Amino acid sequence: MVSSEGRGRLGVSLSKKVLKTAVARNRVRRLLREAFRRNPGIFENRDINVLALDALSKYWKRLSYSEVEEEIFQVHNQLHGDIQNG
Repeated sequence: MVSSEGRGRLGVSLSKKVLKTAVARNRVRRLLREAFRRNPGIFENRDINVLALDALSKYWKRLSYSEVEEEIFQVHNQLHGDIQNG
């Protein structure tokens, strides 16, 4: 979604159903925010909302910043391809 703010914004939706403890939800949220903060130009003018899947509940403790950043780059490449093709 294109942002009306003129800069990218991040939304994170982590339910208690997927990640039971606040510690888990906060850790994932911090990793996502940091990856978004360190790469400000990657989603400029886009609103991004991240939804947690059930698979995250099994390996949130092992999740690293580099894995999160890699996933963000993959999403960016998919979006960038859709923009150029569409």
